Amino acid sequence: PEVIDEATERAAYQVNQALIAIRNGGLWGVGLNQSMQKHYYLPEAHTDFIFAIGAEELGLFFSAGTLLLFVIFFCLSVYIAHKATDRFGRFLVMGMSFIIFFQAMFNIGVVCKALPTKGMALPFFSYGGTNMVTSFVAVGFIFSVGLRALKEKDTKRSLGRKAFAN
Repeated sequence: PEVIDEATERAAYQVNQALIAIRNGGLWGVGLNQSMQKHYYLPEAHTDFIFAIGAEELGLFFSAGTLLLFVIFFCLSVYIAHKATDRFGRFLVMGMSFIIFFQAMFNIGVVCKALPTKGMALPFFSYGGTNMVTSFVAVGFIFSVGLRALKEKDTKRSLGRKAFAN
Protein backbone atom coordinates (compact mmCIF):
# COMPACT_ATOMS: atom_id res chain seq x y z
CA PRO A 1 0.00 0.00 0.00
CA GLU A 2 1.15 3.49 -0.92
CA VAL A 3 1.37 6.00 1.91
CA ILE A 4 0.22 9.47 0.88
CA ASP A 5 0.69 12.33 3.32
CA GLU A 6 -1.88 15.07 3.79
CA ALA A 7 0.11 17.76 1.93
CA THR A 8 0.46 15.59 -1.18
CA GLU A 9 -3.21 14.70 -1.08
CA ARG A 10 -4.20 18.38 -0.74
CA ALA A 11 -1.92 19.41 -3.64
CA ALA A 12 -3.35 16.67 -5.85
CA TYR A 13 -6.88 17.75 -4.91
CA GLN A 14 -6.20 21.37 -5.89
CA VAL A 15 -4.59 20.45 -9.20
CA ASN A 16 -7.43 18.07 -10.05
CA GLN A 17 -10.00 20.76 -9.25
CA ALA A 18 -8.01 23.23 -11.39
CA LEU A 19 -8.13 20.81 -14.32
CA ILE A 20 -11.89 20.46 -13.87
CA ALA A 21 -12.19 24.26 -13.91
CA ILE A 22 -10.18 24.52 -17.14
CA ARG A 23 -12.30 21.78 -18.74
CA ASN A 24 -15.54 23.47 -17.63
CA GLY A 25 -14.46 26.75 -19.22
CA GLY A 26 -14.32 25.38 -22.74
CA LEU A 27 -13.90 27.88 -25.56
CA TRP A 28 -15.93 30.83 -24.26
CA GLY A 29 -16.08 30.20 -20.50
CA VAL A 30 -19.02 30.11 -18.13
CA GLY A 31 -19.13 33.88 -17.54
CA LEU A 32 -17.63 36.29 -15.04
CA ASN A 33 -18.20 35.25 -11.42
CA GLN A 34 -20.07 32.12 -12.56
CA SER A 35 -17.25 29.74 -11.63
CA MET A 36 -18.43 26.69 -9.74
CA GLN A 37 -14.89 25.69 -8.77
CA LYS A 38 -14.08 29.08 -7.26
CA HIS A 39 -17.12 29.16 -5.04
CA TYR A 40 -17.30 25.54 -3.91
CA TYR A 41 -14.37 23.26 -4.73
CA LEU A 42 -11.04 25.02 -5.27
CA PRO A 43 -9.74 26.39 -1.97
CA GLU A 44 -7.83 29.69 -2.16
CA ALA A 45 -8.58 30.05 -5.86
CA HIS A 46 -7.49 33.70 -5.83
CA THR A 47 -3.83 32.86 -5.18
CA ASP A 48 -1.88 30.09 -6.94
CA PHE A 49 -4.71 28.73 -9.09
CA ILE A 50 -6.14 31.98 -10.45
CA PHE A 51 -5.27 30.87 -14.00
CA ALA A 52 -7.70 27.95 -13.69
CA ILE A 53 -10.49 30.24 -12.53
CA GLY A 54 -9.80 32.65 -15.38
CA ALA A 55 -9.87 29.75 -17.83
CA GLU A 56 -13.19 28.56 -16.40
CA GLU A 57 -14.86 31.96 -16.38
CA LEU A 58 -13.43 33.37 -19.62
CA GLY A 59 -12.51 30.24 -21.57
CA LEU A 60 -9.74 29.34 -23.97
CA PHE A 61 -9.37 32.91 -25.19
CA PHE A 62 -8.32 34.02 -21.69
CA SER A 63 -5.82 31.18 -21.48
CA ALA A 64 -4.32 31.82 -24.91
CA GLY A 65 -4.38 35.57 -24.34
CA THR A 66 -2.57 35.28 -21.03
CA LEU A 67 0.11 33.07 -22.54
CA LEU A 68 0.45 35.46 -25.49
CA LEU A 69 0.78 38.49 -23.21
CA PHE A 70 3.58 36.87 -21.21
CA VAL A 71 5.40 35.86 -24.41
CA ILE A 72 5.05 39.40 -25.80
CA PHE A 73 6.29 40.83 -22.48
CA PHE A 74 9.32 38.55 -22.63
CA CYS A 75 10.08 39.39 -26.28
CA LEU A 76 9.81 43.13 -25.65
CA SER A 77 12.06 42.80 -22.62
CA VAL A 78 14.69 40.97 -24.67
CA TYR A 79 14.43 43.77 -27.26
CA ILE A 80 14.95 46.38 -24.54
CA ALA A 81 17.92 44.42 -23.21
CA HIS A 82 19.39 44.33 -26.71
CA LYS A 83 19.03 48.11 -27.02
CA ALA A 84 20.47 48.82 -23.54
CA THR A 85 23.55 51.02 -23.62
CA ASP A 86 25.50 49.29 -20.86
CA ARG A 87 26.14 45.73 -19.71
CA PHE A 88 24.48 46.24 -16.33
CA GLY A 89 21.25 47.38 -17.99
CA ARG A 90 21.25 44.35 -20.28
CA PHE A 91 21.78 41.94 -17.40
CA LEU A 92 19.21 43.71 -15.24
CA VAL A 93 16.51 43.59 -17.91
CA MET A 94 17.25 39.97 -18.84
CA GLY A 95 17.17 38.92 -15.19
CA MET A 96 13.91 40.71 -14.41
CA SER A 97 12.21 39.44 -17.55
CA PHE A 98 13.35 35.87 -16.91
CA ILE A 99 12.05 36.03 -13.33
CA ILE A 100 8.59 37.18 -14.39
CA PHE A 101 8.30 35.01 -17.51
CA PHE A 102 9.47 31.76 -15.97
CA GLN A 103 7.43 32.30 -12.82
CA ALA A 104 4.36 32.70 -15.03
CA MET A 105 5.19 29.63 -17.12
CA PHE A 106 5.87 27.60 -13.98
CA ASN A 107 2.55 28.64 -12.45
CA ILE A 108 0.65 27.77 -15.63
CA GLY A 109 2.49 24.45 -15.79
CA VAL A 110 1.45 23.67 -12.22
CA VAL A 111 -2.18 24.54 -12.92
CA CYS A 112 -2.17 22.30 -15.99
CA LYS A 113 -0.59 19.46 -13.96
CA ALA A 114 2.58 19.45 -16.08
CA LEU A 115 4.77 20.43 -13.11
CA PRO A 116 4.66 19.70 -9.37
CA THR A 117 2.81 22.10 -7.08
CA LYS A 118 5.22 24.61 -5.53
CA GLY A 119 3.10 27.58 -4.54
CA MET A 120 4.34 30.12 -7.09
CA ALA A 121 1.93 32.91 -7.87
CA LEU A 122 1.01 34.08 -11.37
CA PRO A 123 2.63 37.51 -11.81
CA PHE A 124 0.17 40.42 -12.18
CA PHE A 125 -2.85 38.13 -11.65
CA SER A 126 -2.58 36.36 -8.28
CA TYR A 127 -3.71 38.00 -5.09
CA GLY A 128 -0.89 38.97 -2.80
CA GLY A 129 1.02 42.10 -2.00
CA THR A 130 4.64 41.00 -2.11
CA ASN A 131 4.45 39.24 -5.47
CA MET A 132 2.56 42.10 -7.06
CA VAL A 133 4.96 44.72 -5.72
CA THR A 134 8.06 42.82 -6.86
CA SER A 135 6.55 42.26 -10.30
CA PHE A 136 5.83 45.96 -10.72
CA VAL A 137 9.30 46.89 -9.44
CA ALA A 138 10.78 44.54 -12.05
CA VAL A 139 8.70 46.18 -14.79
CA GLY A 140 9.83 49.59 -13.49
CA PHE A 141 13.47 48.56 -13.84
CA ILE A 142 12.84 47.28 -17.36
CA PHE A 143 11.10 50.54 -18.36
CA SER A 144 13.89 52.57 -16.78
CA VAL A 145 16.57 50.82 -18.83
CA GLY A 146 14.44 51.17 -21.96
CA LEU A 147 13.87 54.89 -21.41
CA ARG A 148 17.55 55.47 -20.74
CA ALA A 149 18.49 53.68 -23.97
CA LEU A 150 15.90 55.77 -25.85
CA LYS A 151 17.20 59.05 -24.36
CA GLU A 152 20.80 58.20 -25.21
CA LYS A 153 19.79 57.30 -28.75
CA ASP A 154 18.03 60.68 -29.13
CA THR A 155 21.06 62.47 -27.63
CA LYS A 156 23.39 60.82 -30.15
CA ARG A 157 21.00 61.67 -32.97
CA SER A 158 20.78 65.34 -31.96
CA LEU A 159 24.58 65.58 -31.55
CA GLY A 160 24.96 64.21 -35.08
CA ARG A 161 22.57 66.83 -36.46
CA LYS A 162 24.49 69.65 -34.72
CA ALA A 163 27.76 68.42 -36.19
CA PHE A 164 26.37 68.47 -39.71
CA ALA A 165 24.67 71.83 -39.20
CA ASN A 166 27.98 73.61 -38.59
